[in-house]
Amino acid sequence: TDIRVYRGRKIKGVRRPSVLGHEFAGVIVETGGHGGFRTGDHVAVCPALPCGQCRECHLGAENICQRLIA
Repeated sequence: TDIRVYRGRKIKGVRRPSVLGHEFAGVIVETGGHGGFRTGDHVAVCPALPCGQCRECHLGAENICQRLIA
């Protein structure tokens, strides 16, 4: 997606100026005591939520969920 935006091939929904990148990773530096994470844990985030009910989700293929919420 980012490359398409950069090259001007995806413009729908893009407002300029815009910071590209919607998948990201990092290292936990501090926790609020939630979610079982610890300082120093490496994490990666994909900000899309699978529905958990479609055929693909039941097969463990949440990345191709038919009702993915991005």
